[in-house]
Amino acid sequence: MALGEIDDDRLASYYAGACALVHPSLLEGFGLPFVEAMAQGCPVIATTTSIPDPVAAAALLFEPRDVEGARAQIERLLDDQALRTALVERGREAVAKLSWDRTARETAAVYREIVEETE
Repeated sequence: MALGEIDDDRLASYYAGACALVHPSLLEGFGLPFVEAMAQGCPVIATTTSIPDPVAAAALLFEPRDVEGARAQIERLLDDQALRTALVERGREAVAKLSWDRTARETAAVYREIVEETE
């Protein structure tokens, strides 16, 4: 069932109420769904190729197209409350290190470095 357009508050409540965000894609851009889920205390299970480094340590991972690996990680999370609690905590810690201000500063630093190299 496709949910269509979902406002931010409803999306946050879906993440907060979910057992996990299972994201089996082969590739993801920045990874905003991972950050949104972790910010709401939702553990993340994702492919090794889709999750960005800043939040990868706070997630359970499986290889792309590995259905059994995905199943094993889902079962592992559902069967281990201590693991779930640890992932929620690590996710919130990872997200706390991210901000739009930091992104802007680091992007500007990269641009300055490129300009300096071309001068």
